[in-house]
Amino acid sequence: MDLPDRAPIGLCAQHRDAPAKAPCDRCGLFLCDACVWSLPDGRALCRTCVGRTGQRCTLAWEGDRSEGWQRAWMTTVKEVSFAPADALREVGVGDVRTALSFGGVSQCLGYLFYLPFHFGLVLMDPTLDPEHRSGVLSVAVILLLTLPLWVMLDMVLKALLMHPFLKLVGGVGDLGATVRASAYASGPHALYAIPCVGPLIGAALSIVSHVHAQKHAHKVSGPQVIVAWCLAVGVVGVVLGASGVLGALAALGPGGSS
Repeated sequence: MDLPDRAPIGLCAQHRDAPAKAPCDRCGLFLCDACVWSLPDGRALCRTCVGRTGQRCTLAWEGDRSEGWQRAWMTTVKEVSFAPADALREVGVGDVRTALSFGGVSQCLGYLFYLPFHFGLVLMDPTLDPEHRSGVLSVAVILLLTLPLWVMLDMVLKALLMHPFLKLVGGVGDLGATVRASAYASGPHALYAIPCVGPLIGAALSIVSHVHAQKHAHKVSGPQVIVAWCLAVGVVGVVLGASGVLGALAALGPGGSS
């Protein structure tokens, strides 16, 4: 019987040049090491079947939260910050909104402590004139009032920027998996609440969490995630640089020097 959707026996259905490790126990597709999902009950499934079986990420935030969302949130922040390799193994499967809610809470709480502290130090500068002081205060108020909006934009835009490059290096996850990984990797931003050193620690741990999260979400290696990240940053740099050059040329055009 001809099975057009199947790879030849011994080869992965997704990566045709990779040897199969096991067939999916649900649909029968052959899967390589990068594509197979090993469940706690011993089954080996493909990504599609993992989603269809309702398999959930094991992070505390995705549980029943019977002991309160605060405890679930703190436990998850601890896990993704200090043990991301294990905590984020199943991050690619589950509800995107649940992941975004965790990332949103983590970033908002971190910045709610960090921003007033940061702007407070700026406003305490005795050399700051009243006009600039008023401008700094206005910026601080606007940032705090729009905090949930730009926090969500931060997570989604990072995922949208990274996704095509993760696919380029061999990633198998969909856009939802990329967004979930980006959201849960934002957990260390909660450490921004620690005065002075918090932003440095939180930013460093967030980078590590992002690598592990996208690695598990797309079944690729850490170096492949770093390559995808560098490509994304490079494209942004080229676009911004080109925009600057075009702006400068426009300013130097007819009437630009007047």
